[in-house]
Amino acid sequence: MTFIGRFTDGYEALRSERIAVGPGETNTVEAYVKWQNVTSNPGPGFVLRVVYYNSGVITSQVDIDTYDNPTGIHQWERLHGSFTCPEGSNEFSIQLTCTSNITHGTAFWDDVLVPKVVTP
Repeated sequence: MTFIGRFTDGYEALRSERIAVGPGETNTVEAYVKWQNVTSNPGPGFVLRVVYYNSGVITSQVDIDTYDNPTGIHQWERLHGSFTCPEGSNEFSIQLTCTSNITHGTAFWDDVLVPKVVTP
């Protein structure tokens, strides 16, 4: 995972390396997040996102799962879902996002898994 920065709207994110995929291919993803001393505004706090590319250029992104209104201390929370690569894309990456709704605290991400779907 690569830290991709703190953005002007306040969110921070980690993004995986790009993974080759064919249009129409379906995959699943899961990741775990826990936090300490978090305060947040209402709305999504942690987001599991898929970013699609065509030969390295971002074409679109989709939020797979979110955890809304996180506060205090919380043990591991599983975020997960499935996604299908859209036409015009041939790669994807996984993005772990702390949104601008998080106003204070520390988040820990672990066990990000994207099993390869094998087509018979």
